[in-house]
Order: sequence, then C-alpha cells, then structure tokens
Amino acid sequence: MKKMMNKKNGFTLIELLVVISIIALLIGLLLPALGAARISARNAECMSTQRQMPIVYSAYMFDNEGKFIQYDVNELYIDPFQEYHNEEAIMNCPEAPIAEADIDGPPRSALGTHKSAWIYATRNLGVNTAGSFAFNGFLYDPRSSYQGGKAYFSQLKSSMWFRNQGGIDRPSSVPMTADGAWCDTWPTELDRVPTALDSADTMANGADRMQMLRVAILRHDMSTNVSFMDGHVSSMPLNELWTLRWNLLFEPKEVSVNTGTNTGTGR
Repeated sequence: MKKMMNKKNGFTLIELLVVISIIALLIGLLLPALGAARISARNAECMSTQRQMPIVYSAYMFDNEGKFIQYDVNELYIDPFQEYHNEEAIMNCPEAPIAEADIDGPPRSALGTHKSAWIYATRNLGVNTAGSFAFNGFLYDPRSSYQGGKAYFSQLKSSMWFRNQGGIDRPSSVPMTADGAWCDTWPTELDRVPTALDSADTMANGADRMQMLRVAILRHDMSTNVSFMDGHVSSMPLNELWTLRWNLLFEPKEVSVNTGTNTGTGR
C-alpha cells in the first residue's frame, strides 16, 4: 500500500512522445488550411477594393457629362479619383501592398511585379504614386491631347477607343481595371501570349503587342481579379483575359498560358 502511495504521478517518456507526435500531426494538418484561408481572405479583399473603382469612375463621369478621364502623363487617372475616394485605399491589393517608401522616397517610376506595387512619378510635380492595379487605357478620353495614350503605340487605331460612358454597350464585358504590374494597359487580341510567366517576361511589357503582360501576372495563382464597367468584379483565369472586350475592335480568342518556374522576386 505504501508503495502505491509513494508512486509519482506524471507522464512516462513514451506517453510524452506520443502526445508531441499527435500535436505535430495536428499542426501539419491545420497549417495548409490556415494558409489557404489567408490567401482566400486576401483575394476577397482585393476584389472588394477593385469593386470601388467602377463606382468612383461612374461618379466622375456623372459629374463630367459622361466624359472619360483624360490621359495626362502628370496625373493619369489617379489624381481625379482622389476627389471621390482615398487614393491608397482603392489602389492597393494585399498581395502586392504599397510600401511607405514607394510614396515617400525620391521621385522614380518602376514597374511592379506579381508581389510588389508599381510606382509612377508625375513628370512636372515629381510626386510618387503607387498602386497594384492597371487601368484599361481604352477608357481614357481619346479626344485628349495625348489621344488617350495612342501617341505611344504605333499599331493602335483611334477606332479602338470607347468614346464616352454612353458609347459602351454591354458594360459587363468591358474591363476597367485588373491586377497589374503597371498603372495602365492597352491590350489587343494580337498581344503576345507568354510562353512562361516569369519576371523577365512580365517586366518587358511596354511595347506594342505586349500590353496584356501587364495584367497576365501570377498574383492570385493562375487568375487575376478584374473589375468591369457595370460594377462587378470577377476572378479570371489568365487565359481568359484574351476573351474580354478590352477595346471596341477586340476579337476574343482562346489561348493557353503556362506558368513557368520563375515568378519574379521584385523590381
């Protein structure tokens, strides 16, 4: 009886090892689910943010008799939007966040990547603006001094531009913004389809027939979030970007997009 009373209570080494193994197994099972939930939450936040873009643009057009924003190298669409909403709040995807250094640093312009924001320095003011989304350049006013950006692209036709809000039929098929590595883009169905979505392929995207590469980026796995002129937002597989109505002459087509192995690591 005394021997039983004197026996110490506690776990044996084997019991402790079993408990530790069970805890490790549970952690291993939970971590992927938590990671997936975190990714899903960021994607939902990105879509919610982009949903505000068509609302802001509609407010702008309402105040300007249905006219589009003018293309201006000193402000683009960003400054006019500030009158209707906080700039950073509607330009930021949590997967490619805007850093304070991007705004407060010395004036500079730099393409973004799938995980970093782009930076645009206005030419006259020397002020940095940063963002995670690309604006459909065919929704700039083509009657502006820069012809809605046409002056920079020799192969684009004036008839590609939407003229004003009233001139858009089927607005649910016309993209306004998308996750992007630059502030705007002028896609056509002739744009080169990337053989691999790596940083070099995405970064070299300023020329004719390469504009789609500004939005065909690996930010949300093999999809990108797109806002449309009717106000809705969709998560689009990258290959379906070629099926959207980016301009008046766009002819949708089916393409195949491969991911490649290098997704880029920064600017």
